[in-house]
Amino acid sequence: MRRVFQLEQSLPSGDHVLGRLGYNPTKAEISDWRSQIEQAIGEFAPLLSAKGIVKIVKVVSRSEEHVALEGGLVLVSQKLARILSSSDEVSVLAATLGVKVVEKIENLLEAKEIAKAAILDAIASESVEHFVDWMQAILVRERLRLGYAPTMRFSPGYGDWRLDVQPQILTFLGAEEIGLSSHPQTYVLQPEKSITAVLGWEKR
Repeated sequence: MRRVFQLEQSLPSGDHVLGRLGYNPTKAEISDWRSQIEQAIGEFAPLLSAKGIVKIVKVVSRSEEHVALEGGLVLVSQKLARILSSSDEVSVLAATLGVKVVEKIENLLEAKEIAKAAILDAIASESVEHFVDWMQAILVRERLRLGYAPTMRFSPGYGDWRLDVQPQILTFLGAEEIGLSSHPQTYVLQPEKSITAVLGWEKR
């Protein structure tokens, strides 16, 4: 099953943005930063439009080092194989904010508005995470009714799961539909502020 998700404005928590910038959101002395962040979230909200694709497929084979999925995608990682060891099905997902927010960050840097660029960079990072959390919450709610519980979410580049799987994931999902690709040498997602991940489903 393949689904496309969209959220017109994926607005992150100001506290999460503060945390990404390295500040403790419980400290009173950061009130000025909090005010700037809340203002920036409102100002840049039109740039925080998110799109995503999720495909739920069956596990067809597994070993201690890999999990093979229906449709031909093979996940090669010992850590991921352990996470998915009890999963009958897996959600493969991709999400992106698109190019406009990345271009705005670059424009701010060129204009020497360094602080504002840093704030928007943190907002955008939290925005795409918020969107993936939103998609996952919908899936969890639906799948719990079918008797499935989720594993932790896991992305390429974590643990021993190599980044060079990115092109395979994007092809598997048909991610060109949401404008998502990866760099041919580094496998970094393009545009930035994008995520790929998998999430297992265990029968309860």
